[in-house]
Amino acid sequence: MRDFDSIYEQYSRLVYWVAYNVVKNGDEALDITQEVFLRALDKMSVISKYNEVQLKGWLYRVARNASLDLIRKRKRETLYDETPFDLADTGLTPLEQILDDEKKRLLMQAVSKLSDIYREPIMLHYFSGMNYSEIADLLNLTEGTIKSRMSRARTQLMELMGEENGF
Repeated sequence: MRDFDSIYEQYSRLVYWVAYNVVKNGDEALDITQEVFLRALDKMSVISKYNEVQLKGWLYRVARNASLDLIRKRKRETLYDETPFDLADTGLTPLEQILDDEKKRLLMQAVSKLSDIYREPIMLHYFSGMNYSEIADLLNLTEGTIKSRMSRARTQLMELMGEENGF
């Protein structure tokens, strides 16, 4: 049986990036992450018995649904120019941090321009640390489909990043 702290530690990044992928706003993604883990705390007696795949799936669905609920409530377009919240201390100098933040901002702008079928696997893999098999299970797709979408997404991202940087 798992405790809440270990579940939060292991899955908070996943929940954050799922929310961020939908709402495109760091503050709102943090709020949704908090909401998801409050729900998880209420359901601890049930979810603590889930295996890894079931728990990831449950957290993913709750985060995605909470995010979609927020989108429905605000009924307006979200600007994609916000740099996502960085969960780790980078140890970079201020100048390096500024350059790193600018790269992240440009990358997130490019990711936001991908269609949902490409953006979702990219976010789950690179920002939530899930492998292709886990993503395939979560999205009810084959692993081959995920590999194909990841390849196409990377190609599109390289093209988008080249265009935005004048290359």
